[in-house]
Amino acid sequence: MSHVPPSQVLDLNVVQALRDLGGDDEPGLFDEVVELFLTDAQTNVSKLSAAFAASDAKELQRVAHSLKSSAANVGAMHLSKLSFEVEKLGRAGTCEGAGPWVEQIRTHFQDVSAALAAMRGGSD
Repeated sequence: MSHVPPSQVLDLNVVQALRDLGGDDEPGLFDEVVELFLTDAQTNVSKLSAAFAASDAKELQRVAHSLKSSAANVGAMHLSKLSFEVEKLGRAGTCEGAGPWVEQIRTHFQDVSAALAAMRGGSD
């Protein structure tokens, strides 16, 4: 797993807003949100690969849309943008050309995952 600085894969303003959301009352909220994202996104990355392999454009679009939204919610804006590219292909009813995008998503998710995991339980 690579050691890309969080600031290169995450919008730290979004991360801080998530931290602030829990405030003093729920300081562990950020960690919970990150854990949910990591679990769900890992599943979605796998489903995205499977949908591409099966040439299932509808599933490709559905899973990419979900990943796009959840990535943006935790500040993984580039992952969200990559997912949007795949979503557009699926919405157009094709999987053609999605392979490189899916591979970039798989690779970038690893960087996002490492960055978020490193930020759990800390201040940055």
